Order: sequence, then structure tokens, then C-alpha cells
Amino acid sequence: EGRFHCRAVAEILPLFGFYLQPAVGGRVLDYDFWRGFLEIGPVAAIKVAPFDRYATLDVARALAASGRTAEVALYTGNDDAIDAYYRWFLYALDQGWTVAPTFGQDSHNLSFSNGGRTAVLATALTRTAIIDGLQAKRVYSTDDPNMKVAFVFGDQWMGSRVTVAPNSPATFDILIEDDEPIIQAELLTHDGRVMASQSFPSGTTTASWSPSVTLTDERYVLLRVTAEDRNG
Repeated sequence: EGRFHCRAVAEILPLFGFYLQPAVGGRVLDYDFWRGFLEIGPVAAIKVAPFDRYATLDVARALAASGRTAEVALYTGNDDAIDAYYRWFLYALDQGWTVAPTFGQDSHNLSFSNGGRTAVLATALTRTAIIDGLQAKRVYSTDDPNMKVAFVFGDQWMGSRVTVAPNSPATFDILIEDDEPIIQAELLTHDGRVMASQSFPSGTTTASWSPSVTLTDERYVLLRVTAEDRNG
């Protein structure tokens, strides 16, 4: 019945699924529901209120099985252990998913208490350019509202898919700017393994780094930046 209604709406508008789980007055929508939902062509995104992380995984598994991870955005909040979701983000990358991190909060206030941001690298401040940036995964998440990051491999920006010969050296260009001191930058790959790291002098608020690493069979390279939190 639910999917029939969704198909009717999809004839007029793009679909955005919202999974309000039982903990907040919603209902259980299992793997089979979301697998069928993702067979509807105009589905553009799904937002999950993840008070039950295992129910949230039903949605993630359905998206993976649909083969539409490159075209359907999946958003989760942080309602029951935000640290756990970083681990699942790495797991998704390890499985070969094409995903990008976003900042989410469910404070139910008009302003976020810690001011994190989802940053999108776009060619212009237009709706079309921002959507293009999101779809290309030129996205990063930050707990700091002022941190700016550029992460480039040759002429390819973050989010790009690139092919390199096995056991070839690869050099990345990284620029980080913040109004609080930048402590460290790291390149990570499978299982969160650190490929390279760089610590910066005390008080550094603008940092550049061009690490060179040898790539073998890595599916991804992830940049993680650590900075001081003086703004609270």
C-alpha cells in the first residue's frame, strides 16, 4: 500500500523517503519495503531518523542492493551514538560504496549548538551547481563552521573516481584553513588505516600538505583533519 502511494506521487514529483522510526512515533519499514521503494525511478534521496541503528542498516542494505548508490543520497542523523556512524561510514567505503560524509544534527532547535557544516565544492552559488557538486561527491563534513578544505589529486577534486597503475606513487595536494589551530592531517584507507600523516606547528591556521603515497589495491583515500575547538 505504501509503495503504491509512492509510485503515484512519483508520477508528479521526485521522491524523498523519510523513515520516522517507532522510537519517535513512526512505524517499522523493513528491508523489503525500502528495496521496493528504490525500484521507483524518481527516488532522489532517503533521510533516516536513526534511533535504531540496526533498522537504519536495513535502509543502507537496500540501497546497496539496488545498485543506485551513485544516484540516491542517503542521510542519517546522530540520534543514538554519533561515533558509531563514523565506523559505518568507513565500512561503506571499504565495501566500495560511492558515498560522501555529511554533517547531521537532530537538536530540534533553530540553530545548531556546535555549528557543524556540510561543505559542497561547487563552481557557482547556484542551485544547479550545488546539486552537481553533491552528485559528484565533492563534499566534506566538518564539526567546525569555519574550516575550509581543498583535497586534490592532479586535476581531480575530492569525490572523483581515478584509476592509477598498481604500486604507483600518488601525490595529493591539500590546503586547510580555519580560525582555530590545525593540529593534524591524515590520509586514511581500508579499515581506517593511516597511510600518511602530518602534524602542524602550534597555532597554525593555514596549512598546506602534499603527501605522496604508493597505491596498490586501495578503493579509496580519505582525508581526516583534526583541529582545536576553542569556540565550544
